[in-house]
Amino acid sequence: MPSSFKNVDTVAICPVSGLPVRARPEWTDRGFGRGYRVTVRVIGRRILLVRPSGHARADSVDRTLALTGEIIRDNMDPSAGFVQLMDYSRLRSISRNGRLRYIDHVAKRKNLLGLIYYNVNPLFRLMIKFTIRLGPGTVDVHIAKDYTAAVHLAMALLGGEPAGRPKNAPVVDYAALGITEHHEAGRHILRCDSWNIAFDDYSVSVEVIDGRIYHARSSGILCDHHIEGISRLRERVREMLRLENGFPAIVTGATDNHAGNRKARKKYMDSLKKWHEQYPMALYVFYNANWFIRSAAMLAIPFMPFPVKISHDLSGAMGVVDRFTGTVPTDAPKKLSPESEAEDPQHVVHQLLQFIGDIEWDRRGAAKPGHVPADHPFRPVFDAVALVKGELDELFEERRLAEQRLVESQRRFDEVLKFSRDVLYKRDLRTGTVDYVSDAVEDLLEIPSEVVRRDGLDGVKQLIHPEDLPRFDGFIQSLMGNTAPPNGEPVIEYRVKNRQGEYRWFSDSITVVRDDGGEPAYIIGSSRDVSRIKKLELERLKVAEQLQHSRKLEAVHTMAGGVAHNFNNLLTVVLGNLEMMRLETPAGSRLHRNISTAEKSAQRAAELGALLLTYLGQGEMNPQDFDLHTIVSEMVDVLKKSFAGRATLVLAPADSATWINADPANVCQVINNLVANAVEASEDRPPIIQLTVGSRFCDAAALTRLETGGEELSPGRYSWLQISDNGGGMDREILDKVFDPFFTTKFTGRGLGMATVLGVMRAHQGGVFVESWKGKGTTVIVYFPAPDPEDVEKSFD
Repeated sequence: MPSSFKNVDTVAICPVSGLPVRARPEWTDRGFGRGYRVTVRVIGRRILLVRPSGHARADSVDRTLALTGEIIRDNMDPSAGFVQLMDYSRLRSISRNGRLRYIDHVAKRKNLLGLIYYNVNPLFRLMIKFTIRLGPGTVDVHIAKDYTAAVHLAMALLGGEPAGRPKNAPVVDYAALGITEHHEAGRHILRCDSWNIAFDDYSVSVEVIDGRIYHARSSGILCDHHIEGISRLRERVREMLRLENGFPAIVTGATDNHAGNRKARKKYMDSLKKWHEQYPMALYVFYNANWFIRSAAMLAIPFMPFPVKISHDLSGAMGVVDRFTGTVPTDAPKKLSPESEAEDPQHVVHQLLQFIGDIEWDRRGAAKPGHVPADHPFRPVFDAVALVKGELDELFEERRLAEQRLVESQRRFDEVLKFSRDVLYKRDLRTGTVDYVSDAVEDLLEIPSEVVRRDGLDGVKQLIHPEDLPRFDGFIQSLMGNTAPPNGEPVIEYRVKNRQGEYRWFSDSITVVRDDGGEPAYIIGSSRDVSRIKKLELERLKVAEQLQHSRKLEAVHTMAGGVAHNFNNLLTVVLGNLEMMRLETPAGSRLHRNISTAEKSAQRAAELGALLLTYLGQGEMNPQDFDLHTIVSEMVDVLKKSFAGRATLVLAPADSATWINADPANVCQVINNLVANAVEASEDRPPIIQLTVGSRFCDAAALTRLETGGEELSPGRYSWLQISDNGGGMDREILDKVFDPFFTTKFTGRGLGMATVLGVMRAHQGGVFVESWKGKGTTVIVYFPAPDPEDVEKSFD
């Protein structure tokens, strides 16, 4: 064995496996570089426990591996394989090079059956799982919850290393069980190496006094995960001594003990209560406890089902046990005579302790010290104890009622947070953290409340719509500045993005709570999903807008129809008189030329009136059944000659017949207007105009996309004509006005082209769809109702 390992092992028993645990000063809290320390333990002969702490770098890892390798070689039997436990509860970080060296070292150990990590935080857990997935895979790597789970897993990997004597093993004598007997101060004491256990920072050593008193000495910081091992040790001692009724008294010395957290103390108290239910105790005594443990024990007295006492040292604790259990040690002093009892201070102390012990601290009321005469010199002390008990009763009752009210209030508060359909929250304005948020946030936004609390105000602001964020910030600033909000009320509406990326409208009612100095401390708010209300409001506005638009169109149609008819009647008179003047004027005269010019202007005015009537759907129609593709093909041949050198027209072949019932002249006018618009939209580009004809079934959803001039179309089969150009396109503002009469983007023109197209389609119970992108061209599709094929065949019979 190397010279550095000459110190004698410190032996304890593992509370989980029952195996001996060996530790040495050279293995304990060894420093390997600044901020990095390691503790090593050997459990049995084939389990190595390593507890690193601090920040590990490559050189620190190398020195740690050297230490563990030496310990394995000189103190373990790894020939059949061993398991290494890694407690990561205190490891803060490990460098990349250190991690790589450790992985390489583990991969080269052929006798390492398993590597078990426990007490691992989420970051290291992710790192370990990633290493397992990408590593060489030569070692079985596991992650356990805590020390107990890790040891159980190690025992399974080792195939069940002997874990101590079975519970029901027969007891022959003390020597056979490794129990030694001692006699000290007139008392019989039993000790055994297996009655000593050591945890990470806590250890317990047990002995049994006079075959009935369980005496435990503890050292270190008590944690909640130690309690199970302590309970198993108590049960092990009872079984080895075959004490069917347990121990009448338990005495605990806490000379070097430090109080654990509240959770650990409560769990220890619960374990004692459970033990008492199975093996009733007469007494539990603390001695050599510091002020904090004494205070904690005194607070626990009213809630324990057995008496709890506090003594200065072990001798005093044993005296209390003897009195409560009705026994006296072999070297106990003789009982004083009745005459001398009243004068003996020790007897008075025993009387006072007995009176205190007889008080039922967990119930209201304190018995009068009737066994002490009224003229007893220490009667005031007894009365004072009774008075203190009465005051404690009042204090405990007030505390009980306050706790009951607090529990009820917390229950109601939890119910509100859980079942409220509004998002209730409280946010700290100085830190931005969210103290609480109701569960409704998960139902409405599909975001867990834990995420909202974790991300705080910054996380909430990331979900607010960018257009609403400045208004939201201004609203909060006005509240913090104690100024009136813009709308006079602390309510704001804004959009919030849910997990699916959709924005929902919320109405937020906020109250600012200020501290004693008048500064904003936190806000309490209630957010209500008003998306449905907003949607209904928008629909109402849209319907109202459509109704207003329909009324305007109806008025315009009525007026325009009357004007167009009267205009045509007047033009008929003008043209008639001009024709009579022509007949009475010599040919070739200047007046004859003026009459011709006037006739042309009147004819153009008549055409304008006809266009108005067409837009209004009041023009003359002569509907016929014909193939839309055929008439488009004929029009393309004519238009190619009209726009020769100015545009390229391309007609795609039709896949099937595209019959419609329409006025051929009106259809030709639609084609002419759409092609003319496409040519004019070409700007400086060589215009290429694509024409496509087809047929399809249109449902109600598809028909809602069409402009119909206010008419409602019925679902069915429609034949359609699509005209696309590569011109400059239109923005949204122009696209919204494209069907307005007399609207044009040109310096010249009547602005009735698209209005006439819409009028023709309305007269034929059809519709128009326009799609345009600025700089990318425009596509216009007109839909004509397709007649029943049988009706088409009959019309040609």
